[in-house]
Amino acid sequence: MLHVGFKLYNPFSNRFSTLWYYNGFITKHKSFEIQLVKTNYIFEVAVDATTQKDHAGVNLDLSLLGYSLNLNVHDIRHWDHQTNTWQKL
Repeated sequence: MLHVGFKLYNPFSNRFSTLWYYNGFITKHKSFEIQLVKTNYIFEVAVDATTQKDHAGVNLDLSLLGYSLNLNVHDIRHWDHQTNTWQKL
């Protein structure tokens, strides 16, 4: 797992509401999500990358002045730790 990020938020606010959301499939086992959200983040840049776990993939978060954009590409399968492969659907 890789996580790199910086986050600055307003601790006196708890606002959170989804403004827009879209998802779909890229391949049979890969999907994507795009979401625009009102948040309490003043600034945020974060990248997450995971492998060999449930729904592994890449996630990018960008926030500025209370609005956040989240981009996510992940595998829809679960990881089987006993066989060290993806579980069959």
